[in-house]
Amino acid sequence: MQVKDLVPGLNDVTISGRVLLTWPPQDFQRRDGTPGRVMRIMLVDRSGRVRCAVWDRHVDILSRGGDLQGKVLRVGHAYTRQGLSGDAEVHAGERSSIEVDPEDMPNSDLPEFGELFTPLANLTVGSNQVNAIGLVQSEPRHYTFSKDERTGSVIRVLIGDESGSMPLVAWNERAEELRELKTGAVLRVLNARVRQDRNGGPELHVETRSQVQVLGTAPPYLKLPVTRAYKIAELPSRGSVNLTATVLMIGEAQEIKRPTGETTRVARLLISDGTGINSLSLWDDKAGIAASLREGDVIEIAAASIRERNGDIMLSVGRSGKLQKSKTESVYVREATKLGAIQESKGLVIVEGSINDTPLARQIVTERGRTSVSSLSRFAMIRALVGSPSGGIKPLPRGNSSQVHGSESKESE
Repeated sequence: MQVKDLVPGLNDVTISGRVLLTWPPQDFQRRDGTPGRVMRIMLVDRSGRVRCAVWDRHVDILSRGGDLQGKVLRVGHAYTRQGLSGDAEVHAGERSSIEVDPEDMPNSDLPEFGELFTPLANLTVGSNQVNAIGLVQSEPRHYTFSKDERTGSVIRVLIGDESGSMPLVAWNERAEELRELKTGAVLRVLNARVRQDRNGGPELHVETRSQVQVLGTAPPYLKLPVTRAYKIAELPSRGSVNLTATVLMIGEAQEIKRPTGETTRVARLLISDGTGINSLSLWDDKAGIAASLREGDVIEIAAASIRERNGDIMLSVGRSGKLQKSKTESVYVREATKLGAIQESKGLVIVEGSINDTPLARQIVTERGRTSVSSLSRFAMIRALVGSPSGGIKPLPRGNSSQVHGSESKESE
């Protein structure tokens, strides 16, 4: 039978599958006082996955066979029960038979082990029971926390493959297993889930039900990430990127409170590399770096996470990323956009013009609260960064021209 056809209550089932997960054997005592053993396995075929419980003598046989992960099992004369999640479970009891890597099993009937892993770029928020593998790209950060009078631990790290990169968050016992994790290691994750991070992007969560392994070498099915530097004009809509850019504007660090109640700091910058302008948010320990930067500094950014909002791409550097001043003195400043071409422009732009009337200042209310905005005519002797991020941004001096910037892009004219 195929996994998709299994239902609880069957009494004579034969099923084959590739081993995805195994859990350590458990010893127990039956009601009549006799000892018993059980071992749980996750089997997969091309139609789905199913939990399999093998009992007593089968546990001893399989335990002597070494690592079962990736091998093919054929379970004969088994029965099915309803599991805790409501799905059917396969049970191999006394009258059952189990074969490991049977010779007469066609390879095409079951997926190869490498096929069970999803490229990081294809993982979406809300996905459960996902398998992923990647190269550790950032120094792991370990934290402890208290919740409901209990202490827990968490490790955050960035992993990548050929398709992209993604933050990984390991909790409690899985975090303790990764305490010695180093940059450059290969990490294999099974039965994880994808949640939304604070910037709206996906991150991989490794919890109690998950399994995580540090591999000595990269398996053939891991397509290693290719390190490349992006230009602002070619930024993807998700993942993480490396780039070099010039600081145009610097905002002072602000304290904000997350939904969890935790207080953190964030500083916002405007950066350019000659191909475009983008906002860059510095979070947590990176927020303090803003005070050491000056307009015109060239910075090298590694593992910046990307968030798309209303069609705009925003960059963030947090605990998993890196930011440092570059030794180069090259300055990337994008030329001003003609006022008549603004409607065709995308993202943030620089404009120049002449003022021919008195600016009109007024108070408006946005999602972030009350703010001020000044409206100017289409003729101005100004240099402005239209749509720059709020938060006390100071303009970048350029020549002798006067400068303004809009508090909110939708209100700037």
